[in-house]
Amino acid sequence: MNESLEVIVEMIAIVSFCCGVVNYTVIKPLKTSIDTLSSEVRDLKKVLDEVDRRVDVVDRRVDEVDKRVTLNEEKLKTLRGEVNHLKTYHTQPINGGKYS
Repeated sequence: MNESLEVIVEMIAIVSFCCGVVNYTVIKPLKTSIDTLSSEVRDLKKVLDEVDRRVDVVDRRVDEVDKRVTLNEEKLKTLRGEVNHLKTYHTQPINGGKYS
């Protein structure tokens, strides 16, 4: 019985040592990598949120510029119509075809 108890204790010591080796060679570096990756992901999320915010600002500005361009195009169309009307009015002969 003493021999089997010694074998059990030796097995427990070997398994404990193997667990310690696995912990220090695999688990701890993996945990460190995961923690670093998590931190980087949080930082990336912050950057993406800022990019989204800036894109929204640019979108709003583009919408404003689009409205202004449309308004100016309408004004230009109106002015062209008025200029054409003035050209037509001033190129018609006066006094039945005789210019003064």
